[in-house]
Amino acid sequence: RTGKRVIKARNQIYERGFSLAGSADNADRLSGSDMEGKRDDKTVLLTYVLDNIGNPRSDKIVMIGDRKFDVECAHNHGIKCIGVKYGFSEGDELKNAGADFLADTVEDLRKMLL
Repeated sequence: RTGKRVIKARNQIYERGFSLAGSADNADRLSGSDMEGKRDDKTVLLTYVLDNIGNPRSDKIVMIGDRKFDVECAHNHGIKCIGVKYGFSEGDELKNAGADFLADTVEDLRKMLL
């Protein structure tokens, strides 16, 4: 799930070489804002994603985010959030937002997901 346009997000993921923390082939879906901007709001986007994956129980999914808005959005949906500190957040932004887990590196994230 990302607030970026899907095409841009997919390209960024592969350019960074970590293929969704080593599990791109195992990901159910990559969803983002559409070209018309209908899903630019993170809450709307996450609702869309959850609807399209069958509204799984919140203990079966996790959101990964690099800003406090991601943590807030996940928690508004009753979902735990892994805050990735190698993104755009600064200082203790993710910790102060209440991220359930923090990953300093892509390797940390990979270990959390596997």
